[in-house]
Amino acid sequence: MSDPADTPTAEPAAEPAAAPPADPWRIPVHCHHCGAAWDVSRRAFRTGGVLHCSGCHAPYVVQTTMFRDMSACIAGLEARGVAGDSAAARAELDALSRTFRPPGMPRPVAGVFG
Repeated sequence: MSDPADTPTAEPAAEPAAAPPADPWRIPVHCHHCGAAWDVSRRAFRTGGVLHCSGCHAPYVVQTTMFRDMSACIAGLEARGVAGDSAAARAELDALSRTFRPPGMPRPVAGVFG
C-alpha cells in the first residue's frame, strides 16, 4: 500500500506576473503647420525624438529645453499629488506645450539690430 504522505501534492498554479501599470502621463503636442493637437506618451517625448502630427504628418522635433521643462512640470504635479489623468494636470501640460517653439516653426521677423 502506498503511504498518502508519499504522493506528490498538486502545486498551486503560478499566477502570471502582473503587467506594470500604464503611465497615466500623456504629453499634449500642438502642430505648428496645421494647428492639430495630439497626445504622446511621456516615454515618447524625449530629447531629439521626432514626433509626427496625426493630422498632416509634419515632423515635430523635441528639443532639450522642451523635455526639461515638461519633466519639471510633471515632477511638480507629482509632488503636489496631482494625478496624470486629471483635468488640472491636462490644463497645465497643455498651457506649457503651447509655449514651445520647435524647429521649423515660423519666427517673427527680427529688426535691423536683432
